[in-house]
Amino acid sequence: SLIASVAAFFLWPALERWCAGKGAGKVLDETMNWLDALAIAGFCVIGTNNGLRAAAGDPVVAIACGMFTASFGGIMRDTLCAMPARILHSHQDAYASITSIGAAVFVTLSALNVDVWVRCFVPMAIVVMMRKFAW
Repeated sequence: SLIASVAAFFLWPALERWCAGKGAGKVLDETMNWLDALAIAGFCVIGTNNGLRAAAGDPVVAIACGMFTASFGGIMRDTLCAMPARILHSHQDAYASITSIGAAVFVTLSALNVDVWVRCFVPMAIVVMMRKFAW
């Protein structure tokens, strides 16, 4: 992941200039939105699972952990990209509320002892689709 991060750091400006020159800025924005949605969905599930394990199954703590993990990862990304943090602006897309819903779905499915693949996929799909409708 370190190599991918370094490559993205150095290659992204060139890719952005190339796409802007081709008039593909909209495609680039759409791609970033989809990748952002997938990332927050994944981190929502990871944070919620870690919260369940660390808090001895307390659902409120687990949901908070999932929401914080996904949301503050987005803040770090926006800060490193020198953009205003999406979560801090009311005129921007829904963010933390969507990750809270995904975390709540994960906790519910965990309590029902649903298969781990379903338990991970369903909340991620919900978060990605809700983010799609938010942008």
